[in-house]
Amino acid sequence: MHSPFSTSRLVRFSQKWGRIRPLLILLLLPGMHLMGQSPAADNERYTIYPLSISSSYSDMGPALGPEGQLLFSSNRPVRSIIRRFNARNHQPFYQLWESQITTLTKLSAPRAFAPHLRSPLNNGPLSFSADGRQMYLTRNSEGRSAAELDIVLFSRLYDKWPREASSLPLKVRGYSIMHPAIAPDNERLYFASDMPGGYGGMDLYYSVRRGGFLSRPVNLGPQINTSGNEVFPYVDEAGRLFFASDGLPGAGGLDVFVSHILKNDFSPPLNLGPGINSPADDFGFIWYQSGSSGYFVSNRPGGKGQDDLYAFESSRGLNLVLIQGKVLNKESGEPEAAVDIQVLLPNQGSYQQTVSAEDGSFSLLLWGDTSYTFTFNKEGFMRQQKSGATRALSLPVVLTPVITEQPEIPEETETPKDSLLHLNNQWF
Repeated sequence: MHSPFSTSRLVRFSQKWGRIRPLLILLLLPGMHLMGQSPAADNERYTIYPLSISSSYSDMGPALGPEGQLLFSSNRPVRSIIRRFNARNHQPFYQLWESQITTLTKLSAPRAFAPHLRSPLNNGPLSFSADGRQMYLTRNSEGRSAAELDIVLFSRLYDKWPREASSLPLKVRGYSIMHPAIAPDNERLYFASDMPGGYGGMDLYYSVRRGGFLSRPVNLGPQINTSGNEVFPYVDEAGRLFFASDGLPGAGGLDVFVSHILKNDFSPPLNLGPGINSPADDFGFIWYQSGSSGYFVSNRPGGKGQDDLYAFESSRGLNLVLIQGKVLNKESGEPEAAVDIQVLLPNQGSYQQTVSAEDGSFSLLLWGDTSYTFTFNKEGFMRQQKSGATRALSLPVVLTPVITEQPEIPEETETPKDSLLHLNNQWF
């Protein structure tokens, strides 16, 4: 899988869709530190199936179409009188393909999707609105080189896709936007871009749809974006953002992460673990049957080509729990900021860590079927520790002040009380 990340990297991208090389960075984000470890139980969480529709070329960007088909982008050769090849690598450009789904792993032989929409250079990946009437498509900018990408919109009329696409007012000249993902409620369009003002490499952005118009792009911020590359976003009906990153620690190359979309922020990302992720590049995650099966892309060893399509089943489901808490000073009732909250796996050390914000709030997205050890620590308080399943955190946690010198306290004055941690778990 090749993806552009800067002006110079965009040139390399055009050679073969811009391969993201492994970039292992242990990244300290404000309020979050995710260690590249996953629960041991994750090794049995997924069953992975290579798909026969993959080719010896590069196949990526899976999406479910309005007629129940699986669509994807591939640079496999197409039957055409005129064939165009990328001059830098002599490979065909990416075009859209479709296969009808009978079962998760049984699909028809791929055929070209809507050939009349094809542009001279690269086409795809793409995303459909929930009603199947709108299609957001990555393609090369009109009149630009193969290194610069844009997102265009097709609106289906009378069950046919028109030849003409609408441009979106999102692109910055000289940079790219790509990998569209429209949310199920049709209100936010997520995408990847190397536009100025990001955190490095490719960042994820969203634009809000209101009355047929799109807002200015909003960077997802340091909770999601890193100095590496965040690409291939996907939003499911449960309000979870799946994406690939090589800037967050993982198994190697691109790994797939999930974050819960909050009101004004995002939960710290959670690595989906072994099976979905490998030492190679893993990306393009989508659901087929929400919570139990889906598709993704990988260039792991043993495949047919450069990037291959895979199906997966999760017998236990993702079983995630969103923990949203708030630390309050019991004496004053004011928020308690800068409380270090660390999540550890038995015999494996640190797994995830967050710090309470200025308003005392924090969030964690964790496996609901895994036991952890949680520690709560702040200077001036005794370190508190709790072990057990995630559900155990529904109980309040008390931080006891460390008394270094006993002050004189008038009889009518109460001893300062502890800080109390209030938690509210959300299961989904």
